[in-house]
Amino acid sequence: MNLQEIRKSVDDVDNEIVRLYKKRMSLCDEIGEYKKKNNMPIYDPVREKEKLKILCSLADDNSDRQEIEELFSHIMLMSRKRQAFIFGED
Repeated sequence: MNLQEIRKSVDDVDNEIVRLYKKRMSLCDEIGEYKKKNNMPIYDPVREKEKLKILCSLADDNSDRQEIEELFSHIMLMSRKRQAFIFGED
């Protein structure tokens, strides 16, 4: 592949990431509404730790594990911020 073709492939992946991010955040909004109705805390450290462990296990090597953990830790932080907004804690 030439550079232009590789960049096009990267663009396609980026578009898919954005689509999936929007879907994930929509689901996080639903979770936030559920938690609010049921007087549940936004932050569930046990769930997040378990989820990060599972996601990191999908990595091929230690470098990937660190990057995956960083990426999903940040995504989870953004999810909590959205839920805090739903709770009126913005």
